[in-house]
Amino acid sequence: MRLLNTKTLEIKEFYTGIPPYAILSHTWEKDEVTFRDMQNVWAASSKQSDQRSSQDNLLIEAVRGKAGYKKVWKACEHARKYNFEWIWVDSCCINKESSAELSEAINSMYQYYEDSQVCYVYLCDVSSSPYPRDPASGFRSSKWFKRGWTLQELITPSFVVFLDLEWNRIGTRWDLQDVVSAITSIPVRVFTHGDVEEYSVAQRMSWAAFRQTTRPEDLAYCLMGIFGVSMPPIYGEGAAKAFLRLQQEIIKISDDRSIFAWIAPEGEVGPRGLLARSPLEFRASGEVGKSESGRTGHESSYSFGNNGLRITLPVGPASSEPDLFLASLLCRSDKSTDPVHYFSVYLRKTAGQEYVRSLPHEVKLVAVSLLPDVQELVVREPPVARQRKDREFEVIYAAIPPFLRCTPNIQHQVTPDNKLQIRLRPLNSSPPFIVLNYQSQTFRESFSVVFDPLMHSQTLTEGQINNPGDVSRLHLYHASPYRLDTMITALKSGGLVSVTFQMTSNPLERVLEVNYFPRNPSNVYLTKLLDDIPNHGIMAPLKLKWVETPILGAAPVRDPEEWTLRDVYPPDFFSKEGGGQRLISIPNSGNFRVITYTLANPGTNLSLSDTIYLTFGFSNSSEPWMDIGFFDASWENGEKIWKSYFSPGHRSTPEFEQRKPSFQILMKGGRISRNSNQLYDVGLRRKITAAVLGSRNTLPLGYFVIVLEVGIEMSML
Repeated sequence: MRLLNTKTLEIKEFYTGIPPYAILSHTWEKDEVTFRDMQNVWAASSKQSDQRSSQDNLLIEAVRGKAGYKKVWKACEHARKYNFEWIWVDSCCINKESSAELSEAINSMYQYYEDSQVCYVYLCDVSSSPYPRDPASGFRSSKWFKRGWTLQELITPSFVVFLDLEWNRIGTRWDLQDVVSAITSIPVRVFTHGDVEEYSVAQRMSWAAFRQTTRPEDLAYCLMGIFGVSMPPIYGEGAAKAFLRLQQEIIKISDDRSIFAWIAPEGEVGPRGLLARSPLEFRASGEVGKSESGRTGHESSYSFGNNGLRITLPVGPASSEPDLFLASLLCRSDKSTDPVHYFSVYLRKTAGQEYVRSLPHEVKLVAVSLLPDVQELVVREPPVARQRKDREFEVIYAAIPPFLRCTPNIQHQVTPDNKLQIRLRPLNSSPPFIVLNYQSQTFRESFSVVFDPLMHSQTLTEGQINNPGDVSRLHLYHASPYRLDTMITALKSGGLVSVTFQMTSNPLERVLEVNYFPRNPSNVYLTKLLDDIPNHGIMAPLKLKWVETPILGAAPVRDPEEWTLRDVYPPDFFSKEGGGQRLISIPNSGNFRVITYTLANPGTNLSLSDTIYLTFGFSNSSEPWMDIGFFDASWENGEKIWKSYFSPGHRSTPEFEQRKPSFQILMKGGRISRNSNQLYDVGLRRKITAAVLGSRNTLPLGYFVIVLEVGIEMSML
């Protein structure tokens, strides 16, 4: 493993005795520095200035002029603040000119991030203000969350710190766990406990469903560490073949049949095998639990032969068609407590005992009432545990802002850079709790940080703590484990104070940093967690299909219009895009959202109605309802339409539970006629056709597919 010295920028290779190091996670941009760049600039700059040739100076200037060099330098600078001598940066610590070294690095990447002391995530397209929970923040739209390789870089390290484009701290994975979970669809427990093995293959695949990579094969290679498998990268084999190889490697070490719980892209109806072709096909599989084949007594092993996948599955008739069957994967839904319903896929018999997967866009929740009694003895090798390591610390360096005074209840030392060095006492020492009392004359605020060395826990509270009894009661009900790296509490004035424990090069030491936030309405985004994961939603097309049926032999009446999904209101932290669709959640409280589509180049058709709104929601009985119409974007927007449902007027309704799919219109002028599933704008000769597809027992449970077409009809002319 190669590491970069944070002071000299020298690259050194380590085989054993690897020192503590920080690691950088970032998105690759133009002008990244390579291993060769850093080696060349190191060799040239190591010479005395009078011994450098003009070529040396040009080389140094060229490399240091790259944007990637500045990124590496700033990463080293940030790491040095916390006493890290070494850092790993993928752009320059891997010699990508060597295919053997590149293959080794790809297979070792997960371990590199797992063994790091801290991972610094540099978001080059995000500012630290507004705070990530603020809907106006660019945090959730950062391209870092959309890249394939950054998935393991988010999950694997013990500590993750997010930095903005100016290298200012945004927050940590711990204190932003709800936001990051909403953005990535990764359960919070993965961040707090770090054990990915407790999640099914399908669930882990779903975390990568909406991610992208520059090289198509990397969408498979970047997942190897998450599944604990290794395979040689073969660039040029294509994304589908690489993903097929990945699944074959997973099957060698896992009998979890959730790997077969995927749905094909919308519109694909041809026969398939049991393996998926990309992570996108697992976009609806976040709720599919591990298979329970061992519990039910079924044979759980399966293998590849030269004629396909050999597997034992409970199979039953699916319909009146004699060759169509439902095969149970014996995987339950995490959303359901029903003990007898399992996810099943459709299989069609082709000959003898040979089948293909039919209706690949469906995975159905089916009751399995009778299972064959099949028994086979299998001695299992337990998998190697890969739980994240919780690192306890013994020494705190408390950085004191100029506006605060800190008074510890134990002896301490002051470092040359004016930090308080506090050693957490051995267990048999007195006092049993360590208290840091902070006070500010400027803001007239006080707060305390309390440590319990016996229980390895800590507490942040408003006010001063001086009575040992108060400490015991406070810590009993409010203590947090040492692995919690950020704590926030409210103060009497309405302001907030946050305390962050930064990792250092010494695993036994932390730097304690304090931030004060004066009273401000936006402070709510620092403390208020996001709503629970929604149970319902829709899959909406990113572009609407244009349909025109001209008279036979006649030219098209008008050029096709291009309608694109522009906005969702209220803002949806849980939305994802992929495969030409946008997965839009419906909040558990509020029950509906407004989706707007805008017309590209509206001037070509001189239309006042340049925007389509679609309001979709669920009644109290979980029945879907929908409104749709045209409007002038200069007159209304999604927010106004959403609010209009709560105001007296034609959109409001006293009983949402009675709503059924319907169509409404609001525009200045024009004449509207309606049909059961169509909306006509007669003045502009437009027609919208809408349909809601899906049911409660197909993946993803609680989600429906919206099919929208816009066009003209000759009868309207």
